[in-house]
Amino acid sequence: MDIKQTVLNYTAKIAPLLIAGAVGATIKRLRKGKMPLRRFLEQLVISAFLAWCLGVVLQHWLGLPNEVIYAVVSLAGMVSDVILDELEEVASNIKEWVTMYVEGWIKKPKKQ
Repeated sequence: MDIKQTVLNYTAKIAPLLIAGAVGATIKRLRKGKMPLRRFLEQLVISAFLAWCLGVVLQHWLGLPNEVIYAVVSLAGMVSDVILDELEEVASNIKEWVTMYVEGWIKKPKKQ
């Protein structure tokens, strides 16, 4: 089997998961009201990634039927904004964490 066919088979397996996650994010946007396009696209990416991870776990480890998996990953897409908020907070604090670590390392007293 060549690599192109392998990629197409894998894509066909995960595409429904990504679509279900995107549906969850879209439903969240409709429920929440007006949302900036950039925020919506960020939420789509996070919900698709979350749906893929969750779908793989439910499919391979628990062996659940596809209908159940699609419903679960769609619900996970609806709560993906909480994960997105946490990731944004972590990203904004990375600079602060690195600065504190470097300052602590530089100001460390030398042993004599």
